[in-house]
Amino acid sequence: MAGAYIEGYCYSEGGSGATVALEANQTLATASGTYVRPSTPQRFTDQLATWKTQLDAAIPAAAPWVCSYSASTKRVTLASNGAAWTPVLPGNVAIWIGYSVYGGTGSSWVGSYVPGARAELIGATVEVAEDWTQTELAQYRHGRANAIVWGNHQVHKVTLHTTLDGYEAIKLGYLQSGRVRIYQDSAITTAYAVDNLGGYIDGYVIACGPAFEQGERWWSWDMLVGVSR
Repeated sequence: MAGAYIEGYCYSEGGSGATVALEANQTLATASGTYVRPSTPQRFTDQLATWKTQLDAAIPAAAPWVCSYSASTKRVTLASNGAAWTPVLPGNVAIWIGYSVYGGTGSSWVGSYVPGARAELIGATVEVAEDWTQTELAQYRHGRANAIVWGNHQVHKVTLHTTLDGYEAIKLGYLQSGRVRIYQDSAITTAYAVDNLGGYIDGYVIACGPAFEQGERWWSWDMLVGVSR
C-alpha cells in the first residue's frame, strides 16, 4: 500500500478566549503571548494548517510561518520567516506533535520524536463494514479512555501494520482512542464505500487490542472503528 497512515483529531478540555491556554492538544502558543488553535476539533494535518494560517495573521512580521509534518522524517517543523521566537506547548501538545522540553529562542524548531498524532503504516487491513443499528448503549474501556457506543452506525474491523516509529507513536495512546482517520492508501482521498473499498476510514475507536510483534521491527494492532451514517 502506498502511503498508508493513521492520524488523530485534536481536542480541548474547555475554556475560551485568545489568551487562554487550553489543557489538551489543540493549542500552540508563543512566548510573546499569542495563542493559535482550531475552533473545532480537526485532524492533525488540518490542525497544522490552521496554526499556520492563524500565525500568519497574528504575527505577520514573521510570516510566512511553517507548521508542517514530514511523512519521510516523521517529524513536525515549526518555523518563522527567520524571526526569533519561542514556542510554548500547553497541555499535552508536546507529546501530540513530538517535541521535547527546551528553552531559549530560535527561528526554526523540529520535533525530537515521532508525534503521537500520526503514525505511518506498512499497511492497513480494513474489513467490510458491519451494520450496527442497535439502540442500546455499550461501554468499552481502553486504559483510562472510555468509549460509549450507541445508535445507527457501521463498524470496521481494522488491523494496522507498522514499523518501530509507528509503534512508538501509536503506543502513546492518542491513536487508540477518540476520533481517527485511517488511510489505506494516501492516493485514495475519498471515504470508504461499497464501491470504494480502498478509501479512508474516518470514525471513532470503539475498541483497540494490544500490539503484536509479527516480526523484526513489525507490529500490528487490531481495532474496531465506528463510522456514523
